[in-house]
Amino acid sequence: MSTFTRLATLESNIHTAEKWIQKAVKHPGRVYKLLGIEEGEDIPEAKIDDAIAKLKAKDTRSEKEQGDLKALQLAKRFQSM
Repeated sequence: MSTFTRLATLESNIHTAEKWIQKAVKHPGRVYKLLGIEEGEDIPEAKIDDAIAKLKAKDTRSEKEQGDLKALQLAKRFQSM
C-alpha cells in the first residue's frame, strides 16, 4: 500500500470517527419528547435514571419501549462524555 493510499484511508477514518455520534442518534429530540422537556434545556440525569428504571421494571416491553430504553441509555452515556 502506498503512502498516499494509507494517508487517504487515515483521513477517511478520521472523518468517519468524527461523525459517529450523528450516526448513532437516529431521532434527534426523542429523549426530550419522552421526558417532556423542552428541546435545548439540560436534561437532569435523575430524570433519565427514573425513566430507565421505569422501563426496566416492566416484565414485557413493546418494540417502541425497547427503542425508548436504548435511546435513554445512549443519552445517559452521552452525558458522561
